[in-house]
Amino acid sequence: MDKILVPVSITPVATSWDEVLKQVADGRHKANTCFSALLDTGCNHHFSIRQEDLKEFTTLNPNDLGPPRESPVNEISTPFHDASLWIHYNASYGSADLSKEPPFHIELSRGIAVHRLGEKKDYWLPILGLRALEAGKLKVHIDCEKGLLTLGT
Repeated sequence: MDKILVPVSITPVATSWDEVLKQVADGRHKANTCFSALLDTGCNHHFSIRQEDLKEFTTLNPNDLGPPRESPVNEISTPFHDASLWIHYNASYGSADLSKEPPFHIELSRGIAVHRLGEKKDYWLPILGLRALEAGKLKVHIDCEKGLLTLGT
């Protein structure tokens, strides 16, 4: 397997998982708030997503995450927004019942890169950088043969 996909969710900073579940129940948040991100161990940022994917996967707009800070990504000025990253257990991925196992929460102090509409990207999924896992102080084991990622604290 040449790709490792990680089930994640993105929320505004200071949003608890219980609040996300309430928003799902009230119809304010997508019921399947969990989506796949491609693990990129060479990524120099925590997390990177296209603006249109942020809206499609989470129903969030970049402004929902707070004011942007511009920083270069591959020599292109890119907005970074404050956000929380949630890493789901594989057992709960795609499950209609997101409350079974709460995901692991990581505050991303540098924010997430949200690439502007129509900006050309070389990948088709959001990118989870190794720096995000480092920010969460996680122990990481990658089984390249099986394409599995195991995380621990």
